[in-house]
Amino acid sequence: MSQIERLFHRFMRHLRTARGAEYRAVEDFMSECSSILDVGCGTGTFVERDSARRVGVDLNPENVDYCLSRGLDVKVGSSEKLPFADSSFDGIFCSHVFQVFSPDQAAATIKEFGRVVKPGGIVVISTLNNFRNFFQHPENSRPYPPDALLRYFQTQHGSTSPMWPGMPAMKQDGIWLRRPPLLRLRSATKPGLDRMFAGLNQIQYGLYLVKPLSFDSYVIKLRKVEDAAAVRKAH
Repeated sequence: MSQIERLFHRFMRHLRTARGAEYRAVEDFMSECSSILDVGCGTGTFVERDSARRVGVDLNPENVDYCLSRGLDVKVGSSEKLPFADSSFDGIFCSHVFQVFSPDQAAATIKEFGRVVKPGGIVVISTLNNFRNFFQHPENSRPYPPDALLRYFQTQHGSTSPMWPGMPAMKQDGIWLRRPPLLRLRSATKPGLDRMFAGLNQIQYGLYLVKPLSFDSYVIKLRKVEDAAAVRKAH
């Protein structure tokens, strides 16, 4: 590795990153929780950072086996039928999973979140994950911008959406938005060039060269409430 390459990698290690900023937002939103369920935990990165108070669930048995081999408390299960009792957790975290759900799957998942989180508990959802390139990933079903996601929870005139009755009452307690770089660089035909462009995009983010009035990903914090009138008042 040349001296220039070493200097570049050292610079990148200390640069503010989009993923690092997202992690800090999640940790801040969930700081009050003593027991957290990570839904769609994958290979357990979030669970491992504080395994004493975090457990995970994932639909992929291979992911679960990998987590178990590392000593993490993870179960096989679907977000639409979580293998946990009512009011089991102070907080629920779900990272970049919602985009693969149909509207009905999203509604079923949200109902389960409302069931297993304690009254007053926290639900933190991050999604979109670079909206501009969203449909380049075949597993993605549809985007859920903040307003669309909140409509699953909000009540109007004392009732929830007629399409999905019985949705849990929650209020928004916070939101973090990831701003896109001023000039997003991408190569769809040359992977090597695309990797270089990804680094340049990251440098823009680290130097705060971002579009201040738009976003390509977000983390939203919701709090479960028992009084539907409180939700209407909050909105």
